[in-house]
Amino acid sequence: MSDEDWRSFILNIIAGLIVVMLLALIGKALGALRNDTHSAPVAAAAAAPPAAVEPPVWTGDTVRVRSEEGTEVLVTFWILSSSYRWKRGSTTEVQLSGNGPVFDITPSLRTLIHGELGNADAIVAVGTASQEFEQRDAPAKELEARESWRAGERANTLLAWMDTLNTAQSRLHYELVLGRWIGPPENKPTADQTAYQRRVIVLGLHANRLSEIPIKELQAALRQALTTAASTESLKFDNYTQFLLSRRN
Repeated sequence: MSDEDWRSFILNIIAGLIVVMLLALIGKALGALRNDTHSAPVAAAAAAPPAAVEPPVWTGDTVRVRSEEGTEVLVTFWILSSSYRWKRGSTTEVQLSGNGPVFDITPSLRTLIHGELGNADAIVAVGTASQEFEQRDAPAKELEARESWRAGERANTLLAWMDTLNTAQSRLHYELVLGRWIGPPENKPTADQTAYQRRVIVLGLHANRLSEIPIKELQAALRQALTTAASTESLKFDNYTQFLLSRRN
């Protein structure tokens, strides 16, 4: 074989090797691209953020009144923001409005008790019940008694929560039971429509020798204060069946 033939033969071999290598590289690149296409995760659409929930806030008002015997009493009135009400039918649960979930209000209650009410001589837990009768299988008087009991148990629950928050044992604790709402009724109401009748309310009292003021005298002073405070205008305490104050310690 001539030198010219040898050179041609070698060049053909080299060209063939180059083609094979190029084909191998192209095949590898296509395979990688195919794998990336099938295995790469598709970015999920961003989930809509949860609806903003109003944090529990206590709105306050202060009224200074004199009892029938001339004793001056400073009453601070605190009501939990309107999104948080007693769950209908329950005496131990506070619920977010709009038929929302049950909510633990003890952190915000702790802030109130040790903050704005930190120097109060006494704390009053207020119990309310809305217009509905949870059961209708009894005489009217018994139904009313059940709702009065429900309002009282809600006040008891507030006091129990305060006890777990280590409120000062030297402070007096009172319970104010308002009973059932009998103001302008809602027609065939849902739980959310009557939620404003089941507000969560705490009072603070400041007075000299508070423990010596007779219950009836203090009750009358509280009624005067609560019908005067601007924060209570929409609640209208006279729209409940009762206004009964009792001392708990």
